[in-house]
Amino acid sequence: MGVFVVAALGVGGIPGFNGYISKTLLHHAVVKAYELHYDPSLWVAEKIFVVTSALTVCYFLKFLLALFSGEGGEASGAHYKTPLPAKAVPAVFAVSCILIGVFPGLLYRGLILPSLGSFAFDPANISRYLVGINFFAAEDLLAMALVLVLGLLIYVLGTRLKWFAVSPPRWMSVETILYVPVVRLAALIACKGGTAFDGRLNYLFDAMGRTTINACRYVSVLDSSLDDDLRQRQTAAGEACELKDAEGPEKRKQKQIFGRLKWTSGEFNTKNINFDTLLLAFMLAIFLVVLVYLSALQ
Repeated sequence: MGVFVVAALGVGGIPGFNGYISKTLLHHAVVKAYELHYDPSLWVAEKIFVVTSALTVCYFLKFLLALFSGEGGEASGAHYKTPLPAKAVPAVFAVSCILIGVFPGLLYRGLILPSLGSFAFDPANISRYLVGINFFAAEDLLAMALVLVLGLLIYVLGTRLKWFAVSPPRWMSVETILYVPVVRLAALIACKGGTAFDGRLNYLFDAMGRTTINACRYVSVLDSSLDDDLRQRQTAAGEACELKDAEGPEKRKQKQIFGRLKWTSGEFNTKNINFDTLLLAFMLAIFLVVLVYLSALQ
């Protein structure tokens, strides 16, 4: 409970704890920005900052009382002894909160200000607005006292008027406004988008499979045609050899059929295809399909 009280006082911005230092810096930034630009939105932002700080004090006070002022039973672990390491860790944080709140210059001048030199801050503005801040000035302490009184007033009025006993409508909850739409959108993207992508990918695989099968069929037809052509060439070679032995040199030149075979346009079929060119075109088509597929995956 003691550690929680220290943390709550720090978050609430009570003087003497770490949250007071950060809230003072934020409040100074908003006030100085308004004094420089006289933008009405900055004046409204400063009032919102004060009210939200008061609400922070209010709900942490309610949280503290709800946790540690209720009645405990046997099932609450009355005989449980907390191990020393479990006590030491939050105790270190609590001591840090107090040290930063009581001695803000150690961290502020030793770490915060030197680190600002690595950011895009104007050194003149750093020297003018950040160096030499008195965190415990009367104006800042009075402002936090106002926040504390306002927070206590909101808590008392809320308790007396039963504001805290009335649950807000479900549509006003963060879960309904933010979490549920985000989860539904993520499910829509993951399920619908994943299904569509999977369908396109399956279609691409099927198309590549059909193309490969057709290419294999064409290669088989070409192979059969080449086999027929080879047999014809062998037959022609045999006949040429017989004619060479049976006829004289003059007839031999006229009837020699070695070399390139010739067909007329009316006899055009698969034997007329230039196999080397067609094979090169087929390999180029396969390369382009693989390239397009890899580009689509990237």
